[in-house]
Amino acid sequence: MHNETYPDKIIQLTEEEHLKLFAKVKPIYDGVSPDKKYYVKTREGEKFFLRVYESFKFSGKQLEFKFMQQLTDLGVSSSEPIEIGVYANEKTGYTLTKWIDNGTLLHAFFPSCSVMYKYFLGRQFGESVRKMHSASPTIIEPYKSCFELYEEIAKDSANMSKLYPDMAQRVSNMHLTIEHYKHLLDPRPQKIIHGDLALGNLIFENGVLHFIDFVRVSLHDPWYELAYLAYNFTKRGKSYQTFYNGMLHSYFNGEPPTEFWHLLTLYTAIFAMQKAVAPSKIQSTAAIPFIKLFDDCLNLLNDDANLIPKWYCTEKTMRARVFKVNLKMPKKIMSTIWRAFIAYKNIGISGILNKFFRK
Repeated sequence: MHNETYPDKIIQLTEEEHLKLFAKVKPIYDGVSPDKKYYVKTREGEKFFLRVYESFKFSGKQLEFKFMQQLTDLGVSSSEPIEIGVYANEKTGYTLTKWIDNGTLLHAFFPSCSVMYKYFLGRQFGESVRKMHSASPTIIEPYKSCFELYEEIAKDSANMSKLYPDMAQRVSNMHLTIEHYKHLLDPRPQKIIHGDLALGNLIFENGVLHFIDFVRVSLHDPWYELAYLAYNFTKRGKSYQTFYNGMLHSYFNGEPPTEFWHLLTLYTAIFAMQKAVAPSKIQSTAAIPFIKLFDDCLNLLNDDANLIPKWYCTEKTMRARVFKVNLKMPKKIMSTIWRAFIAYKNIGISGILNKFFRK
């Protein structure tokens, strides 16, 4: 069934006829996408995820398919691509990917994990994100240039001033701050990012996190994705902060550079501004948390001494926390424990931790 290339393949079947080829077909109604989704199983027992969509989306789906193949080649656990094509009527297309068996959405599984296991999952996640960002960027069109992003910020902030007149001075200060840090945006590398690494797009299976749903894949600053993850994960409390700390330590192979914290705060301010001026929140109490976040980011960008978030823990501190040992333990012993932990993480530590360290 697997296609080595990405042709405009037209199968001589309708969607209904295609579904009849499978021994079992079960519709999936989760998610907000208008695409039709199915769990399908062949007579030989193979399980797949079938997505059916309008044919005008086909070129974008081809890019997603090619990106998923790149991730497979890079060793990133994700939806393994099997086949892509267009049905006989040419009005709908389909993508077939391998079904992730016995998978559980991260947010459903996560609360029962120990601190050690959460941190381990974060490190595994960070390694996968780093590999994903190393994929060849030639298959995706750029999402937005730095200048387009800056123009968008200017437009959003102008709207913010109109909608919330009492914020006019704060927005003006934000412009000055962004101008000050604009040089950080200008030389940023453009890499392929997932675009929506939310909890609902991470599936846990047999000790491994899998990425799914690549409809927002785009070319962007990879640190933009890290900032988006921080925005979504760290506000959920200490459990997810532990996970995100592990992700950062693995992604950067140690401590994040100072430049990252500036960009993290700048991007978070942009997210907050965009949320505050969203049509659904205009002049409503729903905008208040985002306005407060916007203010907090503005203050942090002008206070280098407190730029690193309070939820962040250094790798050394996290090592002590996850193993519940004292920082005064001899460095040689600490390093030995840590090396053993990292060495085993890819050859069975998942099962061991899952059995002995879950609550």
